[in-house]
Amino acid sequence: MYSKFLTTSDRDRAITWHIVYLFNLLLPGLLGLSETEGKARLGMLTGVVVFWFVGWSITARSRLLGTALNWGAIFVGLCQIFVMGHLFLGIYTVSFSMQFEVVQHEYGYLQSFLGGLSATCMMGACLMLASFSMGFVVLALSSLATREPASPTST
Repeated sequence: MYSKFLTTSDRDRAITWHIVYLFNLLLPGLLGLSETEGKARLGMLTGVVVFWFVGWSITARSRLLGTALNWGAIFVGLCQIFVMGHLFLGIYTVSFSMQFEVVQHEYGYLQSFLGGLSATCMMGACLMLASFSMGFVVLALSSLATREPASPTST
């Protein structure tokens, strides 16, 4: 059905995931570093490693899900040009994660491990969901574009 986009090997999809994942860390990583300090950065790093491993596992094991995730992640990465979506999502996740902070500071930085981990996991889950969604849209459109026309039937 999606033969054109599913011809890559498991290894190629996994390598593509590493490259696309690093590209997708640019803007969220910079925004996250600007809103965290101390142990929260360790929480951020933990969340980044968890999502890298989840994505790598998916791309290495499932042809359909891995291809959809990679194509969608390319789209989401290109959407970093429009900063507002990532910025609003980052503001939401940081403000939600402030609930895990024991001491509230006037500058609003996340400082606890749990605060950094929760903000990263919420941001990562939203971006991964967007990647899957756009990836399946790309696969569906490519399937429609490459579908052979139905042969006329004689009655």
